[in-house]
Amino acid sequence: MVEWIRLARKRGLWADVLHAVFNLLFATLVVATVMFFPDTPWPALLLVLLSKWRVLAVRPRYWWNNILSSLPDLVMGLGMVVLMWQAGVLGSAVAMMAWPMQIVLGAFYAFWLIWLKPQHKHKLILVQSGVSQFVGLMAIFGVAYLLPLWAVVGLAFIVSFAAARQILGLHEEKDQTLLALIWGLAVSQLAFAAWHWTVAYQITPLLRVPQMAIVIAVLSFVAERAYAGWHNDHKIQWHEVQVSVIFAIAVIGLLVVGFGGLF
Repeated sequence: MVEWIRLARKRGLWADVLHAVFNLLFATLVVATVMFFPDTPWPALLLVLLSKWRVLAVRPRYWWNNILSSLPDLVMGLGMVVLMWQAGVLGSAVAMMAWPMQIVLGAFYAFWLIWLKPQHKHKLILVQSGVSQFVGLMAIFGVAYLLPLWAVVGLAFIVSFAAARQILGLHEEKDQTLLALIWGLAVSQLAFAAWHWTVAYQITPLLRVPQMAIVIAVLSFVAERAYAGWHNDHKIQWHEVQVSVIFAIAVIGLLVVGFGGLF
């Protein structure tokens, strides 16, 4: 019996090692593809899409559920590719080498694949959905000037729908899809406004954070706290959302009034 336990532990260890190695290699391949094709992100985007082949490696009746459950990870991968490619574009515009920033973004993507994505604890799943939505919206609004309005609105809807559906799944919500659709619709309305008026904050010369991505992130925090309170006893009490509401008002007020270019 002891030998079986030891063998299982060894297999678990080797499985973890192989998982880390393969995901690290994949993240490295994504970065290399972005660098090798600096003029277009499509080869790297296609690589991320192909990496999800297992979604369809089942009977067709399971395809839709698999696609929905894998959306946050897909959004994260595609978003990271766009951010890496955008860093290359900005680097060529300001005569800077983009590869250090691309490697940093690739390292963060590897961290997602190796550690954050496999986590199943409640709080870490909240982090997963929040990070996926934030990165996805950063990528969308970062290249919104290249896209038609319908594409920005539609992509924002998909990104926010995926994040909301993942969070609602934690609570075994029976109206999971309906509520996720409502959240996606709300975010798509904000995306409509952001396409006409976009403000971005330059964190580094090669990395910009759109204001709307931050606004939606803090609104998501409020919405999650409100839903969690309602799910417990079908009531939303002030003490359950107090911190999130005050935080959201402070952040949005500071961004829009102080750094929004209105004054």
